[in-house]
Amino acid sequence: MIKYYPGATKNALSFLEPALSTTMTIVARYLDHFCTDGYLADRPFAYNERASLSLLTGGIWQSDPKNLVLEEYTSSKISGDLPYRGRDDLWFRADDKTCYAEAKQQWICTRAPANGLEIAKQTLVSEFRSASVNRRFVDHSLGILFLIPQLSSNQRAAPRDFLESYYTALDGELESFAVAQGLQIIRGTFLEERFVQPEAFCYPGKCGDVSYPGFDIIACTGSKE
Repeated sequence: MIKYYPGATKNALSFLEPALSTTMTIVARYLDHFCTDGYLADRPFAYNERASLSLLTGGIWQSDPKNLVLEEYTSSKISGDLPYRGRDDLWFRADDKTCYAEAKQQWICTRAPANGLEIAKQTLVSEFRSASVNRRFVDHSLGILFLIPQLSSNQRAAPRDFLESYYTALDGELESFAVAQGLQIIRGTFLEERFVQPEAFCYPGKCGDVSYPGFDIIACTGSKE
């Protein structure tokens, strides 16, 4: 599922839709390969930022043979007006548009997501600002957030209700945030029905076993890009 903010209408980031949709197809193919015969403990999006970035990179490559991608490459960067030697997260060309992106990953509680959603918004805009400062000869600078909703063991009885409530809150927060910050946002969502079943709560957590039913890739850019 692809959504846009603000206004739920396509924006300057609509060219990313094929790459995001292809990424979700890749994840489904991965799960078909690894999660068989009742084994449900391999979620490629739940490892870390590096793994999730590789999924998105695959989506960009496979969505169009003309696309190009570089990830996690060494470069000169700026932080607080001070130059340093670091790594850029992602450069790519899609639909003949070049982009430079900085990305982060965050896990978020779906029972009481308000604090996590606030952190997610600030992380997203922080990554966009970092990309804007360090962009070089590209059409768009992007902030990207891989957001992983978590279901805990005490949500087993009604996991779909918690997910519905969480995504309603996420929708509202991204809409108001896009307007307030002058951002254009695209969100791609992957959810797997198997991962809301009782047997899918197979990841150890602080307060019992948890499940990660899917993930969101959220990308933002400025309103004038």
